[in-house]
Amino acid sequence: FGGDENWEKLESLILKGQLTLRNGKVFELTINRKKPDFSKSIITLDGGHKIITSFDGEDTWQHITYETDKPVDMNNKASLNYTRDAVFGSHLLYPELPGKTITYLNEARLDGRLCYRLKVTLPNGQSLIIAIDIETGMQIACEYVCAVNNREVRLIQSDFRKVAGVSIPYRIEVYWGDELQEV
Repeated sequence: FGGDENWEKLESLILKGQLTLRNGKVFELTINRKKPDFSKSIITLDGGHKIITSFDGEDTWQHITYETDKPVDMNNKASLNYTRDAVFGSHLLYPELPGKTITYLNEARLDGRLCYRLKVTLPNGQSLIIAIDIETGMQIACEYVCAVNNREVRLIQSDFRKVAGVSIPYRIEVYWGDELQEV
């Protein structure tokens, strides 16, 4: 991510961009992240409605403004997904976290790039397969099974740019199997 010194200086991050769905609809997206795993995501929909999701390190909630006047707790499966994805940085950071295991799987090519493939098992039992570009050391892919619908999900990260000395992917593609769902 830019070295230990730069990573230690970074406490929080606001990501702003566009969420493009496979049907071509584009929405404004803002994600607020704070170490170690605090997260709040806001998708602004047509008509000014919003989908707001959040994890404060203990509780997950969501507020779909066209459905309710107030936030509601996420169900268990949605909460598992959201807390897994709320990590600041990567699940490869903090390998000594009690109950976490990281296992080397193999080397493989991903979009022509030679990668190390690692399996990360989290303390709650969820697993992810992470691909690290051997040449750059950047995490360029992550695969997991969605807790809500049991679909295989693959994230492909690219267009890395330095922000405050830390490399950030400016493009993330989300696939269900081989089908692109969102960018």
